[in-house]
Amino acid sequence: MGAADAVKDDVYTLTREAVNFFHEVLLLVINWDAAQRGNGGRASR
Repeated sequence: MGAADAVKDDVYTLTREAVNFFHEVLLLVINWDAAQRGNGGRASR
C-alpha cells in the first residue's frame, strides 16, 4: 500500500464519520420536531 492509498483511506474515513455525525444530528432534530408536534403542535415553555 502506498502513501497515496493511506491518505485516500483516511479521507474516506473522515468523510464517513462526518456523514454519520450529520445523519445522527438530523435524526435528533426530526425526533425533537415530532415530539413537539405530539404536544399539541405548540412549543414547550
